This record gives sequence, C-alpha cells and structure tokens, in this order.
Amino acid sequence: MAVSSDIMKRDVTSGRRGSRAILSCATVLSCVGVPLEPAAAAGGEVALLEEVTVTARRREENVQTVPISVTVLGQDALQSADIRSVSELQYYVPSLNIQAQGNDFNYPPITLRGQGTFSPGATPTVASYINEVPVPATVNGGDLTGSRYYDLQSVQVLKGPQGTLFGRNTTGGAILFESRRPTNRFEGYLEAAVGSFDQRDFNFALNTPLISDTVLFRVAGQRVSRDGYAHVQSALNHPNGVEMGNRDVWSGRATLTVRPNDRFQNDIIFEKHRQRTDGFPLVLVAVNPFLDLFYPGFSEALAQQQSLGTDDLVSIGVDPMTALDAWNVVDTLRWNLTPNLTLRNIASYGVTAFSSQQDVDATIFPLADTPDRALVPSERYQLSEELQLQGESLQGALNWVIGGFYLKDEQPSFSRSRATLFGGTPFGGTGESSSRSGQRSMALYAQGTYDLSSWVSGLKFTAGGRYTRDERSYSSRNTTSGVVTTVPEVDFEAPSWTLGFDYQASTDTLIYLASRRGYRSGGFNPGAADPRRRKFQPEYLTDIELGVKSDWRLGTMPVRTNAAAYYSWYDDIQLTQLIVTLNGTEALTSNAGKANIYGAELEGKIELTSALALTTTASWFKQRFTRLLPGVDPRVAEYYPRQVPEFQVNLGASYRLPLPEAAGELSVSANWSWLSEVSASLELTPQPFDQIAAYDTLNLNADWRGVLGSPIDATLFVTNATDERHQTGAIPFYDGLGVVLATYMQPRMIGLRLRYAF
Repeated sequence: MAVSSDIMKRDVTSGRRGSRAILSCATVLSCVGVPLEPAAAAGGEVALLEEVTVTARRREENVQTVPISVTVLGQDALQSADIRSVSELQYYVPSLNIQAQGNDFNYPPITLRGQGTFSPGATPTVASYINEVPVPATVNGGDLTGSRYYDLQSVQVLKGPQGTLFGRNTTGGAILFESRRPTNRFEGYLEAAVGSFDQRDFNFALNTPLISDTVLFRVAGQRVSRDGYAHVQSALNHPNGVEMGNRDVWSGRATLTVRPNDRFQNDIIFEKHRQRTDGFPLVLVAVNPFLDLFYPGFSEALAQQQSLGTDDLVSIGVDPMTALDAWNVVDTLRWNLTPNLTLRNIASYGVTAFSSQQDVDATIFPLADTPDRALVPSERYQLSEELQLQGESLQGALNWVIGGFYLKDEQPSFSRSRATLFGGTPFGGTGESSSRSGQRSMALYAQGTYDLSSWVSGLKFTAGGRYTRDERSYSSRNTTSGVVTTVPEVDFEAPSWTLGFDYQASTDTLIYLASRRGYRSGGFNPGAADPRRRKFQPEYLTDIELGVKSDWRLGTMPVRTNAAAYYSWYDDIQLTQLIVTLNGTEALTSNAGKANIYGAELEGKIELTSALALTTTASWFKQRFTRLLPGVDPRVAEYYPRQVPEFQVNLGASYRLPLPEAAGELSVSANWSWLSEVSASLELTPQPFDQIAAYDTLNLNADWRGVLGSPIDATLFVTNATDERHQTGAIPFYDGLGVVLATYMQPRMIGLRLRYAF
C-alpha cells in the first residue's frame, strides 16, 4: 500500500489543489511545474512542508522518519518533467546514473552509488519493482519499466544495499513503482499531449465503486507516440531511411479491490504493455585506420558522418528495431488478523518477450551487425510469491516483519539470433545461435525495530537478517548441427543483514546510523573455452551510512535538508575483461578483487514565500581498489571507478504567479541538472575516445491548474531548453572492432498537456 488512507482522501477530495500537488511532488526535489501552497499556520506563519508517505520498509511511514536515503517523485512531478524512463529520471535523483552499454540503449542498466550491471551474465545491482514485484530485466540487466510511467502513486528510489526486506538481493538500491489504487468515488481523468516531432500522447483513468466501499475498480491506460528525431539515410529494407529515437507505446492497467470489512483487503492488478522503437541513434565518431584494409571507404563514412552532425546519420546495413511485449498479474492480500498482527501475501505471474536488431558499427559495412534478433524473441516467464507476517509486540515497542520469498524466472524455449562479425573478411562471418536460461531465488527474512525510548527518548534500534539461495542455469544450441551445450546448474547462497540506530532528536529532526550487507548472485560465462572460467562467484557490499533528515525554519521560511554520507566495503567485484586464450580473445566475467566506495548526498528545499520555492539535490562519489586478484589488468584499478560521475547536481525553482482565485493557479518552474565527466569503455580498460565530458540540461515548465475555474489543467513543458547536444554515452571499440560510437542528448522538446478531471 503506497499511501495512507487519510492522505489518499486528502488527495482526491481537497479543494486545495496546491496541497494535492505538493503531496504528489518529490519530497525535496524540484516540484517541476507543481504549484506550492503550504497552509498558513497560526499567527500568520508559514506551515512546515507537506508530509509524504513511503513504503521503503514495507510499511507506510513518513519519509522524514525513515532511516534510509529515499527520493520520492509523484505522478504530477513525473509528467511535468516529461519523465518517461529511468534515463530521464537520473536528472532528478542524486547518485542515480545511466551508463549505456552494449547494443540496447532503450533499456539501459541502472547505476546507484556506483553499483551497476557492467558484466554480461550477471544479475542487476539495482532492482525495479512494480507494486512490490521485481521487474524482469533484459539479458544485459536493462530496465524494463519504460511503459509504466502513468497513473502512479509514486516512484521511490532507495539507495544502498537492499538485501533484507526486498525480493531480490541488490547491492546498489531499489526503485519502487506504486500504481494508484481504486477509491470509493466515481472519478477519473482524460489527458492528451502534443509536442515536438509529432508527439501525441493520451492517458486516462476511470475509478468506480462496483459495490460501495466493498468492491472497487480502477482502469488506466496510455498511448505514447512520437516520431524519431534522427534520420538515417537508408537501412537494409528502407532505401528512404528510418527515423531513430521514436516512441510507440500502448499500455493498460486494471485494478480490482475487494475489502468486505476493515480487516481484509485484496488487490488484483493486471497490466499489459507493448513497446516498439527503431532504437536510440548511434553516431560514428572514430575509426581505427586498419579497417580501411578490409572495408575500403570506412574512413570516408566517418568523414561523411562528421559533416552531417548528430541528427543525420550515414546509411546502415540493418533495419533497427527494439520490441517489448509484456503482461503480468499481481495479487496483493492484506489481512489484519488482530489489531497488532497483519498477514500479507504478494503473488505474481507474467510473461515478457523482448527482441532487438542493431547495427553495432553504425555504417553500411558488415563489421558488426545483429540483423535478425527477432527471429525468435527472448520470451521469459516469471512467477513470484512472497508471504509476510507483520506485527507489534511488547506493548508496541517492537515493530517486526518476517517473511519468505520465491522467484522463478526462466526462458524455457530457445531464442534464436543471427550476428555478423567482420563479415566479408577471411576471419569473420555470420553465425546463428540459440540459448535459453533460468534462475530461481529463495529467501527467508526477518527484521524488527525496537523503541528504546524508555532508555533514551526518541532512540530506536533496527536489526534484520536474510538468507538467500540462488540457482541459475543456461543452455545454448548450435543452430546448424543442433548440438545443445548445457552449463551445469550453478547454486549460490549467502546471508545479508541490516543493523542501525535512529534517533528522533526533535519532532522535525531524525539522525540515523545504519550498516547493511548486500549480496549479488554469481553467474557463468557459457562460451568460455576454459571450463575453469565458466563460473564466477557472488559479490558483496557492506556499507555504513550516517544520515540527517530535518525540517526547520530560516526565519519564517520552511526548510528541508536531508543529507547522507556512506562508506562501503566492496568484495569479490564482478567485472568483464578481454582475455587472450588459445581460442582467441574472449570477453569473460570474473571476480576481480576488493574496493572501497564512499560518497555523500544532499537533498534540500526552501520555501522563500508561499509562492516561491528553491530546491537542490547533489551527490559525490569516489571508489578505489584496495586489492586486485592475479590475472586482473592493473589498469582496471584506475579506470573502473571513473565509469560513474563523481559529481551530480540539480537546482530547481518554482514560482506561483498571483492570479485571482477564480482563475485557477499558474506556476512556472525550471530545473537545471549537471553531471561530471565519465569513462565508457565496456572492456573496463582505457580505450581511445572513451571519455564523456561533463554536461548539463535545463528543463522548463508552466502549469495552470483549474484553468479559469474549470476542471481543466494545462501544462507547457520544455525539455533540454537550450537545445544542447551533449554526448551522453559511448561504445568505444577502437582497439577491438575498430570503431567508436556515441549517443547524444535528445534535441529540445516542447509539448502541451491538457487534463480534464471528473
């Protein structure tokens, strides 16, 4: 359950649209386009900032009393900033970063506090959850939540190891998506948006009680459509070219709530999604001269691309495509057995089919292409079950939860794909391969928080433990001979834990000290020629975090400052290197050694007046290796930590214009985000042209709630307002394939969104 019933009631019934907007907005992030209207306190003073409820510890709590670093964004903030994916979310959340890798830029891996999926065959270090159920990841650990950013209660980003209370063990953090639940009112909205590159979006929600206060129903959906912004001169079957960077999404969600009494509630949520795109445009930026020996004209293609810029691309030899089809059903049960004992059960089942085609060299030459990834898509089935018992004991002094978790994620049928590498040369060609894989995760966990106020007023102690067993399997098939190669099932198991003290120094100030241990499953290199290299072990991260969350005043102005500093011990790091063997050069994942990670985060907000608010978020990150295992390239110690920006900063301002009450509420806002430079080599060793310079982006917004007293809201949004085309990612294969590709920020996008609520 995402939000308490009192808060939900205020959100749907209050005539004060500003209060509703603040609730929906990020706690300390810029309320992009969301009006700010704190209630007046006695004596004419301005009241403190609005309370926001989160479920970071699997129960409803005020974010300011949770001893975890959490950033929260509501649906209003997401739409005002036109956030449609985690790639755009990174500009508003400290320590969150997207480092595009491999061929799949539409579903990139997520990095939090330096923890990211940099290795093929490894599990994600940051897990996404929809209504408390883990979201399946692509083969490279990419995020598949891009079609879910509608009709949400909130998006919560939890930083640091989440190895106790959540379904998947992760060392970096978790991103929680909570959809809106049905209410006991007939209500809904229709929303339409138009914008640059023929953007045409449509969203709706309809909420109706089928049996008053007993059987409730809500249905919501979205249609997202936009032309691409980068034109490819021609592709394999498109002589007139294709437009890359487009959007084509259909998505729907239906929720049925049954609550025959105040003690029992069951929610059934069904979702279905369809996404199609021609992919994120890849731009050729460098060519190793040796390629001209095998492909005369490669350097000319580079010169042509350099003359075209970043939005007109040279011809490619593949029809680019990325496709996702998914559906899932979640059943969430809550049964209050006694006033102090609650049973919860979260069960889910879903199917995800994913495929993509990519020209990896971004030219017409058959250097590196995956032209037929859609021959047989990668179809995965996921079943999960989680049983919880929550309670209070010792006259309410002990708040505890125990539970068990089971996940089965498998690809039972062989997918089939074709890839070309150095085609047309004596040492290259085209090959077909098929593979299937599966994994199971089983865990038992318990966590409790004990109130020590009888000793020290406001002091609490939290302890939690979890034991997880992961099983993974993999099979590949030679398409020509039909021979199946099966890697023996690998099993990994490990404990993880949480310990911490939090001290409510005053009504508005929380100080906490916590230590957590996260665990990331091991995996395998199925194609390794040396059997000893086919398996790699788990990695672990143990941290200690000191944080302060405080609401205070500067004169009569309410201020919120949330700060956290952390230090982590990173053991048995999983990373990929190019290793020379008797069979040639192989990209293999192995355990590389130990490192220390440390950093700090700040989220702040000040309401200078009842109409003007300033916000900021910032993060700082450092990492250094303390030990490298034999066989690890020593350059890794210098290069690996630079894959994450050392600094990230976001500054925001929101101002509500003075209008007569009958005219509605009009506010304008701006958000500026800056990320420091990073390196982007996939082999984790330095490569030419692998540096991504520091870059920034500016988003603007104007939001008019209740236009001229009507039930219509209007939002004008501008992303990348300065139309800067900064490089945001790279695939530096200069020493391997001989090419370097880059991705660039989307051009300026302008859009108008209208919303009618009833």
